[in-house]
Amino acid sequence: MLKVLLVDDEEIIRSGIAQGIDWAQLGFQVIGEAEDGEQALQAVKEMRPDVVITDIKMPFMDGLQFIEAVKPQYPNVSIIIISGHDEFHYAQKAVKLGAYDYILKPIELEYLKEILVNIRKEHEVELEKEMEVNHLRDKISENICDLKEKFIEDVLYGKLSAEEILNKAGYFGIDSSYDSYTAIAVQMDDYYLV
Repeated sequence: MLKVLLVDDEEIIRSGIAQGIDWAQLGFQVIGEAEDGEQALQAVKEMRPDVVITDIKMPFMDGLQFIEAVKPQYPNVSIIIISGHDEFHYAQKAVKLGAYDYILKPIELEYLKEILVNIRKEHEVELEKEMEVNHLRDKISENICDLKEKFIEDVLYGKLSAEEILNKAGYFGIDSSYDSYTAIAVQMDDYYLV
């Protein structure tokens, strides 16, 4: 489940959003609420939400200032701005600062649901990419061990020239500041201890 933080200085708006959507059905969970940008910033630090739905006009710190404070530290947080102001420059600045979307009040919950579904899909794609990268890293690590073993075997059987040994030694992180065979012998001891 993706975690959602609701931020608005009007309790009735927060409550309407919280109760107007079947969050679990969409794959989300509301983990907290805040009534101004400063509280929201603290909540982001403590709760680490995936999504923040925030009003643009609030006391102490408005929505734009909130985005400026959050995005550098938490770039993966999707921020949806809600506003009663139909002014293009607000939306333009919000998007430029990294907001995911900009919704006008009164909020159309169906439109908000569409945005949330898109965020969830994008999150799933990113998660798949991350898992694939981790899988590839694991495979590379496995292959490095096999390649290192083959390299050591080739050195022992004299299949490589001194130049090839020095070139390949660097690839495997073997210090080649000694003469090549000494460096390989030292590394072989470490290798077999692993």
